[in-house]
Amino acid sequence: MRKIISLILVLLLLAGCGSQPELDTPKDLPDIEEKSTETNGSEQYSWLIQSSDSKKFTYNIPTVDKPLDITITLNLVAWKHGGNDVYGDYEGRALITFDVDYSKLSDGDVSISGNAFTDSIGDMSFEITPYDRDEYDKIRKSGSEDLSLAPLRVFSGMSAFLADFNHAKFEAAQAIDRDTGKILYNVNEGVSDEEKIPIGINFLVDGEDVTIDIPTYNSTWKLDFFRGSITQNKDGVNPIDTFRDILISRMEQRQELSENAGSGTTSSDSETGNEGSGSYMTDDQGREGFDTNGDGKLDMWMDENGDMRMDLDHDGVWDPVIEGEFSEGALDN
Repeated sequence: MRKIISLILVLLLLAGCGSQPELDTPKDLPDIEEKSTETNGSEQYSWLIQSSDSKKFTYNIPTVDKPLDITITLNLVAWKHGGNDVYGDYEGRALITFDVDYSKLSDGDVSISGNAFTDSIGDMSFEITPYDRDEYDKIRKSGSEDLSLAPLRVFSGMSAFLADFNHAKFEAAQAIDRDTGKILYNVNEGVSDEEKIPIGINFLVDGEDVTIDIPTYNSTWKLDFFRGSITQNKDGVNPIDTFRDILISRMEQRQELSENAGSGTTSSDSETGNEGSGSYMTDDQGREGFDTNGDGKLDMWMDENGDMRMDLDHDGVWDPVIEGEFSEGALDN
């Protein structure tokens, strides 16, 4: 059983690995919250790029001949300040989620339920320039095998850049012996990487449509492109708030998946006071977030700047996973 789980965790590591185009690393982003007070919403976020697109596929583990259902979702929000067209400098944020369903690992002897998740969160800084087919071909040749770009389309803009991502991996799974009902494996925990890993991202613009090409995922998982849109922000949408809502929605989704994995406990759980699944809560300092292990203390929350903070190993130390260098700070609860 542990061999199977280990194979899955190795699989999840591929979420942030693979060959990348040789591009310049993006510049550090300015202080978004501070800058947004200088202009009104329509000037600050004149153009918006948005994507919330999922790709579902099945991966067969060769050594055990068992399938895993995997869903990769790209949630991306980017914006440009001013201008009458789509060209120019953009800033943005992205959340790439991997959801791996364990259910098909079950067999006649063991029932397996639960999921593994990898959440990759990164900041972006890039420029959209007029489309140049020859230049794009040069960028693309160092990535994955060529995929159809719908040749009848006439692209007007393009961008190619690297974005640094932090990765947090979670597992909420349970294995039960069908004959005895004994819990063979029960886990609900996570770990985050201190190292930021760059991921190459390419944009192709056709009118209001954006084709988002992540070469690593094309080559590793044989995925098609993600789709998105680019529009003028006539409604005064604040993309920072939009991305914050995406993160909160993901936290709630992950909590639900964790609870559905089963609430049985092992002797080890009892000894450490782990009473099973946690819940959404507000702590004594008014911070809203999730208690993931049911101990009555906040483990995941978002600060006033919209940055997610986690205590994934429940050691009493915050692990911020979005902006700035990965750092640590003592908990106040």
